[in-house]
Order: sequence, then structure tokens, then C-alpha cells
Amino acid sequence: MREEIKKNFLRDEPEEPVSEETEEAEIEDEELEEESETAAESVLKSVKAFGKKRKKRRKKNYLLRIGIVVAVLVAAVLIMHTSHFDVIGVAVGGNHELTSEEVTEMSGIEVGKSIFDVHPFFVERRLEKNLYIEEAEVTRKMPNAIEIIITEKQPAAQFKNKKKYIVIDSDGKVMNISESKKDVTLIKGVHVEKARTGKLIQVKETDRYDRVMKLIAITAENDLYFKRIKLKDGWIEARVYKSIYVKGKYDNVVNSIRSKELVAVIYDLYQKGITKGTINVGSNNYCSFTKKI
Repeated sequence: MREEIKKNFLRDEPEEPVSEETEEAEIEDEELEEESETAAESVLKSVKAFGKKRKKRRKKNYLLRIGIVVAVLVAAVLIMHTSHFDVIGVAVGGNHELTSEEVTEMSGIEVGKSIFDVHPFFVERRLEKNLYIEEAEVTRKMPNAIEIIITEKQPAAQFKNKKKYIVIDSDGKVMNISESKKDVTLIKGVHVEKARTGKLIQVKETDRYDRVMKLIAITAENDLYFKRIKLKDGWIEARVYKSIYVKGKYDNVVNSIRSKELVAVIYDLYQKGITKGTINVGSNNYCSFTKKI
């Protein structure tokens, strides 16, 4: 009952009248809010518009930069392929066995071609495939010349098989097979079974072959050169120059070379102009010379 009376009392309570000042204040607040929203929207639109303009400007700058780079590259290519940079000659150095013409041909470099179309790395690899070339260095000489410097592999020995001369390097790899004799030590007493260019030589007397190749390496280390070596039953007969020969047991000859005694005797004979005779090599590096008349 008390609750119902309370509800009726509250329902019948008169509303407090709103003054004119309050209404004006509320209207002003609403107008301010509307103005603020309008200003915010205007700022947001300005920011968006600025962002779009900036993106367009960036895109234009990016495209401009790409255009400049492409133009520069095109101009560079055109300049590089003018006749000013056409190769007019190839200079070759370090070659002894190979002629300059042979090296130039192997390089694949064409006279009249742009120097920028010659890639040194690839030319070097191409040259080093040749069995006579150990190392190659290719350099562009601006504006129109190429320089090639090679280091040749030194042939170590040659063998005669029927009418063919087989040249090998110090590793036993066949460098050349031809009918002409080369200016390299000729080995006798070792018979070739199989020889293919670029492959290891195959011989019948392997032990004799190993000893001869060891002797050649020792002579090279001691600035000595034999034109011909014949090894049989542990004895060596070697031709030095003209008609000067060296004879002796294998170990005695090797020891006399290492001790420089044999080298000194040969040099003395050469200085005196003696071209015929035999140097007999004994134990303890003993060398005696018998002159041939």
C-alpha cells in the first residue's frame, strides 16, 4: 500500500520548468558540436587529399628516375658499341711453343668486335683448356686493344712410337702427338702401349719409365738438360749437347747431378768449346772425361 502511494505521489509531481537561458546554452552546445564535426571532417578530407597528391608525386618521381636510368643505360650501350671501341689488335706474350696467331685463334677474340663484348674471365678459361697453357691472363687495353699473357706448360719428355713422337708433361699427360720431333728430351728404352692427347701415357716398362721421369725432374731442378736419355739394366746413357755423352749407373748419375759435380764438368767443357767425348760417372760423385777425336 505504501509503495502504491509513493508511485502515485511521484507520478503526480510536477516537472521543473526549463529556463530560456538553459535552452539557449543547449542550442549553442549543439551548434558547437556540429561545427567541430564539420571542421574535423574538413581536416580529414584535406589530409586524404594531401596524401593522394603525395602518392601521385612519389609515383611520378619514381617513374622519372626509372626513365633516367633506362636512358643512361641505352646511351652507354650505344656509346660502347661505336667504332671507337672496336678491337683493332691482340697482343700476346709469354708464348714459346704456341705462336701468337694460335693463341689469338684459341681465344676466340674477333678483330672489329666491341672491346666490351670481350669478357676476360671467359677468354682465360677457354685458353686454359689447351694442354700447352697452364695459366692465362686477359686484359682490356682501352679503347681498342686486348692483351693476353700466358704461362705455358713445359713439356717434360717425348717418346717415339713407330713414326709418331709423343710429347708428355711432367705428370705424364700427353700434350701432343705428331710426326715431327720436338725440342724436348727423347726417351729410349721405354715402349709406349697407348697414348691419347689429354690422357696419361701408358707404357710397357713402368718401373723404367718412373725412374726416367724422376731423372728428368732432377735435371730440371739443377738447370741441366739432356737431349736424349737411354736407360737399360740400371745404366744411363745421356746425350748432353752435340756429341757429349754421360754414362754411369742410375744412382751415381743422380747423385752427381744433385751434388753439382756433373753440372760443373759439363759447363767447363762447354766453355772450352769441346763438343765430342764421354763423361763417365762413378761412385762418390767422381766424374772423368774421355775426349773423342
